[in-house]
Amino acid sequence: METVHALQNRYNETKILSDTKQKFLLDSSVQARQKVCQWFEKKIADLNDAQYKILNDIESERDQIQVHLYDLNEKVEAIGDQIETLIETGTIINDLTAKLDDLNKKLDNIDFPAEHSLLARYKVSLTNDVHNNVSTEVICKDSQTDLTMKDMTQNGIQTENSLLTNSEEDENGSMDANPSSFRINDTVPMYQNVGRIASNGEGLLYCSPILNLLCYRQLNQTFETHCDWTHSPIEDMIWWSNLNSYLCATLNGVYTVKYDDGDFRVRLIIPGKWKYVRVACNHEFIWTWIYSKLNAFYGLCQYSKELELVRTIDFKRPSIGNFIDGSLSFCVQDNVFASVCHYRVNKRNVFRVTLCNTSLTKEIFTAVLGQCGNTLEIRSDINGYFFIATGTKKLWIIKQNGEKWFLELANNLHALTVLDDRDILIATDTNNLQRITRETNG
Repeated sequence: METVHALQNRYNETKILSDTKQKFLLDSSVQARQKVCQWFEKKIADLNDAQYKILNDIESERDQIQVHLYDLNEKVEAIGDQIETLIETGTIINDLTAKLDDLNKKLDNIDFPAEHSLLARYKVSLTNDVHNNVSTEVICKDSQTDLTMKDMTQNGIQTENSLLTNSEEDENGSMDANPSSFRINDTVPMYQNVGRIASNGEGLLYCSPILNLLCYRQLNQTFETHCDWTHSPIEDMIWWSNLNSYLCATLNGVYTVKYDDGDFRVRLIIPGKWKYVRVACNHEFIWTWIYSKLNAFYGLCQYSKELELVRTIDFKRPSIGNFIDGSLSFCVQDNVFASVCHYRVNKRNVFRVTLCNTSLTKEIFTAVLGQCGNTLEIRSDINGYFFIATGTKKLWIIKQNGEKWFLELANNLHALTVLDDRDILIATDTNNLQRITRETNG
């Protein structure tokens, strides 16, 4: 017969075992709940990123088609005016029929998506892969934009330590040997989804279009602050040292933004009512590329340091050619104007880059660089390099002499900013920024 002491020991052991099981049950349930919450938080973040990408693609495609339609509509109206002249004077203008035939052909070539809906090209699904890793997929049905975000095993993770390659040939021939080395340096995690970005080399300003936020951080810090952006969406963003300010272009005007000790100071400097706008600068001038609602002006406006309009370039003049058709972005150096233009070939988005003088009268060179997404952005540094975000997994780099290379990335690239004479920051669809560094030979 067990003694009371032995019975007490057995009770204690049983109680400890019971408590251990109870604790294990509670800990397991908490961990399970945490894993479920973390999984859904990640998927929700992925879906938010996918939502931003799709909305951005839809807006971009709409703007591209709209600008082209505006231009064609003006030409149609011009022919209408000439027909009115015919009726009044009885004069015969032989080329009107040919002009109308040409415009009809161009209008027929504008390829709208199936079911007359940009949204019809996308589907969203949650699926399991063969390794039971759940993935979120957002797929463009015509394969022009493929947004796939997957949970991958460690062996399946694609690294971003990509090297610059010159093995691919574009439509103008093979690329030249690479005199410099561009490599991905480090990753900068961001708190918000990144739309447009700009930097003065020390700080970074970016917009978060889904939440309508303007965000700022120092490049050497992880802390950032933000404010509500209460104006129309930001279409373009750059830094201009002459005003010691960031320039944010919207369809209702260009604003300067200064960040000072926790405060965002926003001021409208160039008012406007535009259907399309992009902004660039060199040492002397601000340049805006606009399509005006008020007077149907389509072209460039050049402003001095005192914000006075000093010159306009009307794109309707006959001498303007490849510099403008389908353009989505441009930048300007002291003597060089660069634009990237988007168009469709065999139902694929392709693009070309054109460099010319700042009067847009003399072409330096044009290169067709292949396939792109629905976003394009070009920026340049003081060394004469031009960097192009293509909406795909390629960063293109070109020089004024026609040399060109591309850097292969792990994720689609939609925006970039130049930091200094060696570094740029690129924004991909991962919500992180990547620093690209040029290492000169010798």
